[in-house]
Amino acid sequence: MTLPNKITLFRFVLAAGAVSLLLLEGIPHRFVWAFALFVLASFSDYIDGILARRMRATSELGAFMDPLADKMLILLVFAVLMTMGLYPLWLFVCILARDLLNDSYRNFAASQRVILGTNPSGKAKTLLQMISISVMLLVLVQWHEIPAIFSAEVSLLLLQLANLMMFVALVVGAAGTVQFISKHSRIITGNE
Repeated sequence: MTLPNKITLFRFVLAAGAVSLLLLEGIPHRFVWAFALFVLASFSDYIDGILARRMRATSELGAFMDPLADKMLILLVFAVLMTMGLYPLWLFVCILARDLLNDSYRNFAASQRVILGTNPSGKAKTLLQMISISVMLLVLVQWHEIPAIFSAEVSLLLLQLANLMMFVALVVGAAGTVQFISKHSRIITGNE
């Protein structure tokens, strides 16, 4: 197994750790640790991609695992934060629906022996989501563990900013999906 794939596998572990810390009460500084694990996992997404290209170690396994690890990291932490009332349910449902549509289309294409590459808007969406969730986790740290980080006013502003970034991620992702499907519509229609 290549080093980039090992880093991707480690992202699954970091995601599970971050989610567990958010859900389990009674752990000292759990929000600080969840924030640290999430940021580390997000950074590992950047690192494994760079290493795979520099080492010429791209693989089908990596191409499959990397987006799956990203989705697990983002959607699970996003879902927990949504249940805490930090993100609205409708935003979570829309992002989940977009991801399911995109993945279903990609899987259908694969069943037709067509491999579709990543869309730049998908990378932008993922980056926006990772930043949004990192900011939201930092707000939780301020609210529950280290109130001296910044004022309540700044905390509220960051909460709103995190929600705005997640909404922008939805718009970017939805636009990218429309563009992606229209660009590859021959897969559905059967026309070349």
